[in-house]
Amino acid sequence: MIAFDAPERNVCAARRQSTSTPLQALALLNDTQIVEAARLLGERMLKEGGAALDDQIGWAFRLVTSRHPAPRELALLKQLFQEQRELFATDQQSAAKLLAVGEEPNDPALSPVDLAAGTVLAEALLNHDEAVMRR
Repeated sequence: MIAFDAPERNVCAARRQSTSTPLQALALLNDTQIVEAARLLGERMLKEGGAALDDQIGWAFRLVTSRHPAPRELALLKQLFQEQRELFATDQQSAAKLLAVGEEPNDPALSPVDLAAGTVLAEALLNHDEAVMRR
């Protein structure tokens, strides 16, 4: 609770303050639960998000933030996915290491390179302020 600047439980807070503590980012990017959740979100994005990459990213963004991405946000997320896909295509060992985090098995029907890139994209979405705090 301290890492997320949550108010104490003995005090009523009508509105939580926005936070960006380094501990929050560390927990959201490196915690095993978050990485596994991101992997499973990336898997759902690839399977349920539609055929086109833009549709898949828009689907995941809406699932996490409850709104559609702005065109600039969509372009940045698409660029992130494509860059990560290129990196994992050249370093498949890193993709396998990322996909091994957690207990839930990967869907063997999905490309490990695409799933690893989707995992990184989902981690970025789960680290978004709108995913951490609803306003």
